[in-house]
Amino acid sequence: MAKERGIKAKLAELQTLSNGAIELSEPPLQGQGVPPFEKDTEIFFARQFRARIPSDWGITSFSSLISGHEVETDLPDHDPVSWQEETIESVTGQTTGNEPLSIFDFPRGPRAGSLLHKVMEQVDFSRAGEGEREDLVRNLLADYGYEEQWTAAICGMLENTLGASLSEEHQGLKLSLVPTNCRLTELEFYFPMRLITPTDLASIFEGESVSSSMAYIPERIEALEFSPIRGFMKGYIDLVFQWNGKYYLVDWKSNHLGPDIEAYSQGSMEEEMLRHFYVLQCYIYCLALDQYLSLRLPGYDYQRHFGGAFYIFLRGMDAEKAPKYGVYGTRPSVDLIKRLRKGLLETKGS
Repeated sequence: MAKERGIKAKLAELQTLSNGAIELSEPPLQGQGVPPFEKDTEIFFARQFRARIPSDWGITSFSSLISGHEVETDLPDHDPVSWQEETIESVTGQTTGNEPLSIFDFPRGPRAGSLLHKVMEQVDFSRAGEGEREDLVRNLLADYGYEEQWTAAICGMLENTLGASLSEEHQGLKLSLVPTNCRLTELEFYFPMRLITPTDLASIFEGESVSSSMAYIPERIEALEFSPIRGFMKGYIDLVFQWNGKYYLVDWKSNHLGPDIEAYSQGSMEEEMLRHFYVLQCYIYCLALDQYLSLRLPGYDYQRHFGGAFYIFLRGMDAEKAPKYGVYGTRPSVDLIKRLRKGLLETKGS
C-alpha cells in the first residue's frame, strides 16, 4: 500500500506541474470476464471431398507427348535432347592447330542450345551495329560459362542467319528486314484441348505428306506412349514475325548435324524433323498461331494471313546457300489446319 501511495503522490506532482495537461482519475470498475465455454456447443467439421477428379485432365505440351508423361515442365529456350546429346558437351568445343573456330566447333548440349536461343531472342535483327552484336554475344557467353573465343563464330552465325533468304518463293524474305515492332519473341500459348490418344493424333496426319520420308509421320506418332489426355496444350514459340501482311513462326534449332553446311541439306533436316518429332511440334505451333491470329487479327483468314513456319538450324545457316541449306520451311495445307482444329481443339459441345 505504501508503494501505491508513493506512486500516486508522484503522479499527483506531475499533474500539478503539467498546468492542466495531465488529469488523474481512478480506473473504471473491472468488467465481466470471458464467459465460460458451454460444453453443449455444436462442433463443426469440414465436409469430406467425395467427387472424382478426372485423371485424364491436365496441362500438357509437345515435350510431354513425346516423353510419354502426362505432366512435364516445358520451358522456353530448350529443345528436347537425348541423353547422348546431354553428355556430348564436355567432349566437344575443342579444336586442334591454329584454325579459326567455327559454329560447327561450338559445344553441343542443352546449355549451348539455351545460349544460342538467348542470342536470337535478344539480338536486334534490323540493326547492323557489329559492335553491339559483339557486346551482346560476349556478355551472353560469359553468362553461360563459355570463353570469349567463341564470339567471332557466333557473330558469324548471326550474320548468316539474319542475312539469309528464308524462302525460294519470296527471295526478299530475310530476318534482317524485320523491324523489332513486327516480331514477338518467346510467345507463350495455351489452347483448350479435347481428349486425344496417340491413335487420334496420328489420324489427323493420315494422307498428309510433303515427301516420301514424311509419309511415316502417322506411324511415328501412333507409336508414342502418352496416356489419353485432355485439358490444355501449352508451349512457347521462339519467334512470330509479320512480313508483307503475312505472319510466320520460327523455331531455332541448335542441333549439330555435321561438320559443314552440306550436312544441313533438306534431306538431313527432314530426317531430323522426323526423328525428334519436330514435325508434330511444328504443326501444334502452327495451330497455336492460327488460334492466336483468329483472336487478335480482325478479319483473319488463314489463306491470306498465315505465311508458314521456319525451323532454322542455326549451325547450318549460310547467307549464300540458304534456304537450300539450314532452313526447313513448311505451311500446313488448309485441309490439314482444319483437321488440326477439329482433332485437337476443345470447343463448346465437343
